[in-house]
Amino acid sequence: MSAKEPAPIVGWLRRSPLKCVTLALLPAMLLLATGTTLSYLGRVQAGQRIGATSEPGFRIAPESVPNWMLALPHAPSRSVEQAPTGVLALGLGTILLSVLVALLGVYRVARREELLTWTTEGLSLVMLGRREELAWDDVERVTWDASRQQVRLELRSGEESTLPWPTEPEEGAELAKHMETVRRKASWGLLPEQQRRRREPAP
Repeated sequence: MSAKEPAPIVGWLRRSPLKCVTLALLPAMLLLATGTTLSYLGRVQAGQRIGATSEPGFRIAPESVPNWMLALPHAPSRSVEQAPTGVLALGLGTILLSVLVALLGVYRVARREELLTWTTEGLSLVMLGRREELAWDDVERVTWDASRQQVRLELRSGEESTLPWPTEPEEGAELAKHMETVRRKASWGLLPEQQRRRREPAP
């Protein structure tokens, strides 16, 4: 006994990943800007430190410097000399972290498939890793709910269901009208895909 052939697809919608990718890359872009700024500041401070220590001029003997001058807050210390290197290292580390965050964000968006298809037999919705199907025989009517801004499915059991698919009001109303037309034609076998399958010779 041969397996049942899948129903022909009449139409489909796939959510554009452009907005999702932009949102996923936003933290990485902020980290990249921060890391670039820190690296620039570290290089500038390191350059100033090198220029100050290598600048030619006369030298003062240590024994001729008063003790009160050595105790001033601006006197160089080991921690101050290491500050430019630490800022530079922090900036480079932040840049590497931004690359990692960007790769993880793109990977998460690529794994999240959002696809809505309607066939000669019903609806199929793939969202957030889950797949839901609904046969046309269980649907009484497809309308556009303007108050909730969603496509509403009136079921023959008396219940209602909505499609969690983000659309603009004009696009949503047109989508509901098109799906209602497909539902009516599918119930009578008038879809071109159904007629084409009936004309195909049996294997």
